Amino acid sequence: MEGMWTRFALRVWAALILLFLFIPILLIFFYAFDTSNIESWPIPGLTLKWFTSTWNDPTVRSALVLSVQAGLVATGLALVLGSCAAFAIHRTAFFGRDAISLLFILPLALPGIITGIALNAFFSFSGATFSIWTIIIGHATFCIVVVYNNVLARLRRTQGSLIEAAMD
Repeated sequence: MEGMWTRFALRVWAALILLFLFIPILLIFFYAFDTSNIESWPIPGLTLKWFTSTWNDPTVRSALVLSVQAGLVATGLALVLGSCAAFAIHRTAFFGRDAISLLFILPLALPGIITGIALNAFFSFSGATFSIWTIIIGHATFCIVVVYNNVLARLRRTQGSLIEAAMD
């Protein structure tokens, strides 16, 4: 059994780690409201001018629109493909089913940079030019895993009689 001091030390250690991780994020948040052009401490004053200048920049707005478009299309594509894959894996039995299931889950196990390098190599070798479609394919690659896992988990918990009733 762990003693009272061990639990206290672990709590202090966890609090220190959380402070180490979140204090820089909090500082960046405060610097967004800084009146000065350079980062200095203490912050001389607070303003919203950086938000208005960022919003009035047309390149930032076009980047935001591109991100929203790519995110919506990638999400829709991932919902369709991930759901279809989960239904196919759940409803059919064939040789190599576990290997295919592993291939769907593999982007979770690999670091994102490895998947990104692999997609970059694929696009380069296939002669595809970088566009919104390559962005969508890259994001859908990560999103399909999440959809696949959630739909497959839900299908495993669903009674077979409900599926049969839905087929009628």
